[in-house]
Amino acid sequence: MLVVLCHPSDVLPDAAGRGRWVDFFDPDGRDPSNVVRYLSDISLGQYDPSPSLITQWLDVGHTAAEAAAVGGIPQRRLLRDWGLAAAANAGLDIDAYSGVVIAYNIDSDHGSVGGGVAVLAYRASRPFEPTFMFHEIGHVLGLDHSQSQTEGDYGDRFDIMSAMSVWTFQDAWQRAAGPAATGLNLDRLGWFDESRLYEGDVTTPDGSITFGDNFTLTPLYRPDVAAESRMAAMVTPAGTYYVEYREQIGWDAGLPGPRVLIHRYENVPVILGGGWEPLGALAVGGQVQISDTPCPWGFKFYSVREDGCAEIGLWVDYI
Repeated sequence: MLVVLCHPSDVLPDAAGRGRWVDFFDPDGRDPSNVVRYLSDISLGQYDPSPSLITQWLDVGHTAAEAAAVGGIPQRRLLRDWGLAAAANAGLDIDAYSGVVIAYNIDSDHGSVGGGVAVLAYRASRPFEPTFMFHEIGHVLGLDHSQSQTEGDYGDRFDIMSAMSVWTFQDAWQRAAGPAATGLNLDRLGWFDESRLYEGDVTTPDGSITFGDNFTLTPLYRPDVAAESRMAAMVTPAGTYYVEYREQIGWDAGLPGPRVLIHRYENVPVILGGGWEPLGALAVGGQVQISDTPCPWGFKFYSVREDGCAEIGLWVDYI
């Protein structure tokens, strides 16, 4: 990833200003919410940051007042254009990198601008916001907003691509961090091992439901528990449902408790229901009914085994 450090001509960076960007983006940076460590953790070591470069400060040749004269997303795009021009003038080949962050030492509208580019803007005295920044880096890598059925975009409290409406925790520097990503987004980035996908089909040729199906899932972010599948794809008369099990550990430390999450995939992950405790987030013992056709059926989170895996069932109430 390429991080282009930019400053308006009339806002010079302070002597220590580059250091915190290095701490956040460099693999060896000391920021407790270092983004490379975050991506490495949620990908179970598959994220490769190379090639990577954090530039020295580049003067964009425009003033802060010029930026302030433009508001909202147009301001963000203007800062992108200035930053890309400064990078080109410095002889940088942005196409050599998997993504580009244009970083400024002023406050402004910021976030993704599409095309694998994001603008992040923080004056020197303003703390970084790890959850927001992780979300924008997700866009740089190609992810879209996750959703809930009732709220649409930003509706999945358990997925980083719904920031800033997500479960978070306070990192060691007292900033909101987390959560991790849903398994569907890991798969979209090529970070999910398909051999760890449990595939079940409970449909008959005529589109009815045949029988229930019990299965066991490893916690999505526990590579040390390797005996079971990490996600399930359940084919049902109502479509395919994706099931994963998440714990209150690591980047998910802010979750309200162990949860079995149930999603549909509609170009983006969509969690069932909506709100902070949606229908598709089951606590131990919880269940959700999906349909009553041709009889009631749904999913239940039965228990957590001693080894940390979740026992889950697709139940059918024959009547």
